[in-house]
Amino acid sequence: IIGCGGTAIVFRARDMLSAKGTAPNKQVAVKTPRPELGDPARATKRLKHEFEHARLLSHPSIVRVLDLHEDQGRCFMTMELVEGKLLSHLLRDWTMLPVPLAYKILRQCAEALGYAHGQNVVHGDFKPGNIFVTRDEGVRIVDFGTAAGPSANDSRIPAGTPTYASPDVLSGETPDTRDD
Repeated sequence: IIGCGGTAIVFRARDMLSAKGTAPNKQVAVKTPRPELGDPARATKRLKHEFEHARLLSHPSIVRVLDLHEDQGRCFMTMELVEGKLLSHLLRDWTMLPVPLAYKILRQCAEALGYAHGQNVVHGDFKPGNIFVTRDEGVRIVDFGTAAGPSANDSRIPAGTPTYASPDVLSGETPDTRDD
Protein backbone atom coordinates (compact mmCIF):
# COMPACT_ATOMS: atom_id res chain seq x y z
CA ILE A 1 0.00 0.00 0.00
CA ILE A 2 1.42 3.37 -1.02
CA GLY A 3 -1.63 5.54 -0.41
CA CYS A 4 -5.10 5.53 1.05
CA GLY A 5 -7.72 8.20 0.50
CA GLY A 6 -11.34 8.69 1.39
CA THR A 7 -12.64 6.27 -1.21
CA ALA A 8 -9.69 4.24 -2.54
CA ILE A 9 -6.46 2.44 -1.77
CA VAL A 10 -3.41 2.67 -4.04
CA PHE A 11 -0.88 -0.15 -4.26
CA ARG A 12 2.55 -0.40 -5.87
CA ALA A 13 2.56 -3.33 -8.29
CA ARG A 14 4.58 -4.94 -11.03
CA ASP A 15 2.93 -4.95 -14.45
CA MET A 16 3.15 -8.61 -15.43
CA LEU A 17 1.81 -7.84 -18.92
CA SER A 18 4.82 -5.63 -19.66
CA ALA A 19 7.29 -8.46 -18.86
CA LYS A 20 7.38 -9.43 -22.54
CA GLY A 21 7.60 -5.89 -23.91
CA THR A 22 10.23 -3.19 -23.96
CA ALA A 23 9.83 -2.32 -20.26
CA PRO A 24 9.98 -5.63 -18.38
CA ASN A 25 8.76 -5.59 -14.80
CA LYS A 26 7.49 -2.03 -15.05
CA GLN A 27 6.19 -0.68 -11.74
CA VAL A 28 2.67 0.78 -11.75
CA ALA A 29 0.15 2.09 -9.26
CA VAL A 30 -3.08 0.15 -8.82
CA LYS A 31 -6.08 2.04 -7.46
CA THR A 32 -9.11 0.20 -6.14
CA PRO A 33 -12.10 1.21 -4.03
CA ARG A 34 -11.68 0.67 -0.30
CA PRO A 35 -13.35 -2.65 0.54
CA GLU A 36 -14.89 -1.39 3.77
CA LEU A 37 -16.96 1.28 2.03
CA GLY A 38 -20.68 0.76 2.47
CA ASP A 39 -21.59 1.11 -1.20
CA PRO A 40 -19.19 -0.82 -3.47
CA ALA A 41 -21.32 -0.13 -6.56
CA ARG A 42 -20.97 3.63 -6.01
CA ALA A 43 -17.20 3.29 -5.43
CA THR A 44 -16.83 1.28 -8.65
CA LYS A 45 -18.88 3.86 -10.55
CA ARG A 46 -16.60 6.63 -9.24
CA LEU A 47 -13.45 4.74 -10.26
CA LYS A 48 -14.83 4.13 -13.76
CA HIS A 49 -15.77 7.82 -13.98
CA GLU A 50 -12.24 8.81 -12.97
CA PHE A 51 -10.71 6.52 -15.59
CA GLU A 52 -12.97 7.80 -18.37
CA HIS A 53 -11.98 11.42 -17.68
CA ALA A 54 -8.30 10.92 -16.89
CA ARG A 55 -7.75 8.87 -20.06
CA LEU A 56 -8.76 11.94 -22.10
CA LEU A 57 -5.72 13.78 -20.76
CA SER A 58 -2.12 13.48 -21.90
CA HIS A 59 0.01 16.08 -20.13
CA PRO A 60 3.36 15.74 -18.33
CA SER A 61 1.86 17.17 -15.12
CA ILE A 62 -1.20 14.89 -15.03
CA VAL A 63 -0.88 11.27 -13.92
CA ARG A 64 -1.21 8.90 -16.86
CA VAL A 65 -3.86 6.20 -16.49
CA LEU A 66 -3.24 2.90 -18.24
CA ASP A 67 -6.09 0.40 -17.90
CA LEU A 68 -9.34 -0.32 -16.11
CA HIS A 69 -10.02 -3.90 -15.04
CA GLU A 70 -12.66 -5.91 -13.22
CA ASP A 71 -11.88 -9.23 -11.58
CA GLN A 72 -14.26 -11.26 -9.44
CA GLY A 73 -16.51 -8.27 -8.94
CA ARG A 74 -13.66 -5.93 -7.93
CA CYS A 75 -12.74 -2.96 -10.07
CA PHE A 76 -9.24 -1.49 -10.26
CA MET A 77 -7.33 0.99 -12.37
CA THR A 78 -3.65 0.92 -13.28
CA MET A 79 -1.73 4.13 -13.73
CA GLU A 80 1.77 5.51 -13.87
CA LEU A 81 3.64 5.11 -10.59
CA VAL A 82 4.61 8.55 -9.29
CA GLU A 83 7.64 8.73 -7.01
CA GLY A 84 7.56 11.74 -4.73
CA LYS A 85 5.46 13.38 -2.03
CA LEU A 86 2.01 14.83 -1.95
CA LEU A 87 2.04 18.61 -1.77
CA SER A 88 -0.16 18.34 1.33
CA HIS A 89 2.64 16.41 3.08
CA LEU A 90 5.28 18.90 1.97
CA LEU A 91 3.19 21.76 3.32
CA ARG A 92 2.61 19.91 6.58
CA ASP A 93 6.27 18.92 7.02
CA TRP A 94 7.78 22.30 6.14
CA THR A 95 6.73 25.60 7.60
CA MET A 96 7.19 27.20 4.17
CA LEU A 97 8.13 25.97 0.71
CA PRO A 98 11.12 27.69 -0.89
CA VAL A 99 9.74 30.45 -3.13
CA PRO A 100 11.29 29.13 -6.38
CA LEU A 101 9.78 25.67 -5.72
CA ALA A 102 6.38 27.18 -4.89
CA TYR A 103 6.40 29.11 -8.18
CA LYS A 104 7.46 26.00 -10.10
CA ILE A 105 4.62 23.94 -8.57
CA LEU A 106 2.06 26.69 -9.21
CA ARG A 107 3.17 27.10 -12.83
CA GLN A 108 3.02 23.36 -13.56
CA CYS A 109 -0.40 23.03 -11.89
CA ALA A 110 -1.76 26.00 -13.85
CA GLU A 111 -0.43 24.59 -17.14
CA ALA A 112 -1.92 21.14 -16.40
CA LEU A 113 -5.31 22.55 -15.38
CA GLY A 114 -5.32 24.86 -18.41
CA TYR A 115 -4.68 21.83 -20.61
CA ALA A 116 -7.43 19.79 -18.89
CA HIS A 117 -9.88 22.67 -19.26
CA GLY A 118 -8.97 22.89 -22.94
CA GLN A 119 -10.05 19.23 -23.18
CA ASN A 120 -13.33 20.12 -21.41
CA VAL A 121 -12.32 18.32 -18.20
CA VAL A 122 -12.61 20.05 -14.81
CA HIS A 123 -10.78 18.26 -11.97
CA GLY A 124 -13.49 19.02 -9.44
CA ASP A 125 -11.44 18.36 -6.27
CA PHE A 126 -8.20 20.25 -6.84
CA LYS A 127 -6.24 20.47 -3.58
CA PRO A 128 -2.70 19.85 -2.21
CA GLY A 129 -3.65 16.24 -1.43
CA ASN A 130 -4.16 15.59 -5.15
CA ILE A 131 -0.82 17.02 -6.28
CA PHE A 132 2.33 14.92 -6.26
CA VAL A 133 5.69 16.69 -6.33
CA THR A 134 8.25 14.34 -7.87
CA ARG A 135 11.87 13.97 -6.82
CA ASP A 136 12.93 16.20 -9.71
CA GLU A 137 10.37 18.86 -8.65
CA GLY A 138 7.88 17.93 -11.34
CA VAL A 139 4.15 17.82 -10.65
CA ARG A 140 1.52 15.14 -11.25
CA ILE A 141 -2.12 15.95 -10.60
CA VAL A 142 -4.03 12.84 -9.51
CA ASP A 143 -7.59 11.76 -8.66
CA PHE A 144 -10.08 12.82 -11.29
CA GLY A 145 -12.82 10.90 -9.44
CA THR A 146 -15.12 13.94 -9.22
CA ALA A 147 -14.21 15.39 -12.61
CA ALA A 148 -16.73 17.24 -14.71
CA GLY A 149 -16.44 17.04 -18.45
CA PRO A 150 -18.00 16.10 -21.74
CA SER A 151 -19.65 12.92 -20.42
CA ALA A 152 -19.78 13.83 -16.73
CA ASN A 153 -23.51 14.44 -16.41
CA ASP A 154 -24.42 10.77 -16.49
CA SER A 155 -21.63 9.37 -14.30
CA ARG A 156 -20.33 12.11 -11.98
CA ILE A 157 -20.85 11.45 -8.28
CA PRO A 158 -21.03 14.83 -6.54
CA ALA A 159 -18.20 15.17 -4.04
CA GLY A 160 -15.44 17.47 -3.04
CA THR A 161 -13.29 18.40 -0.08
CA PRO A 162 -15.18 21.02 1.94
CA THR A 163 -12.00 22.93 2.84
CA TYR A 164 -11.19 23.48 -0.84
CA ALA A 165 -14.60 23.43 -2.56
CA SER A 166 -16.45 26.54 -3.66
CA PRO A 167 -19.85 27.31 -2.13
CA ASP A 168 -21.39 26.35 -5.50
CA VAL A 169 -19.83 22.87 -5.43
CA LEU A 170 -20.75 22.44 -1.76
CA SER A 171 -24.36 23.18 -2.67
CA GLY A 172 -24.30 20.35 -5.25
CA GLU A 173 -23.57 22.21 -8.48
CA THR A 174 -21.24 20.72 -11.08
CA PRO A 175 -17.78 22.29 -10.79
CA ASP A 176 -16.53 24.53 -13.58
CA THR A 177 -13.05 25.79 -14.44
CA ARG A 178 -13.25 28.53 -11.79
CA ASP A 179 -13.56 25.88 -9.11
CA ASP A 180 -10.22 24.37 -10.09
